[in-house]
Amino acid sequence: MDNTLTAGAAAVDITPTQSLHLFGYPHVERFSTGVHDPLFASALYIHDGREASLFVSCDIIFVPKEMAATARQIIEATEGVPATNILIAATHTHSGPGTVRYLSNEDDSTVATPNTDYLKQLEAGIVSAAQQAVSAARPAKIGMALA
Repeated sequence: MDNTLTAGAAAVDITPTQSLHLFGYPHVERFSTGVHDPLFASALYIHDGREASLFVSCDIIFVPKEMAATARQIIEATEGVPATNILIAATHTHSGPGTVRYLSNEDDSTVATPNTDYLKQLEAGIVSAAQQAVSAARPAKIGMALA
């Protein structure tokens, strides 16, 4: 068994390329008028010599469940990280594009329908960030300090 810890990180820009409905207050028609700060899918890959894990954080309101499941399958197939060891999450920004059509796990007709082109861009960004993090893996150390 290899006791070498390896880690890699990557970030992929997932900023929409067009004006989209902003989800933060979904019952209000609010569209983006430009980019104040870019949005990213950021990934951290860790391998302890036995098992690999991936953490992906996206600067959006929600990651649709189906998208997370599909991304996990793709990442497992291309990178060998078990889908059960992949966490895909959202920062829950209220100033990003809508990605779901619900507020509490049920379809809500007052919520704007997500842009399908953006959903494709988001899924590709999640997968790309994960793949780049795996490719960037280098020997690493874990430590702590007290101030």
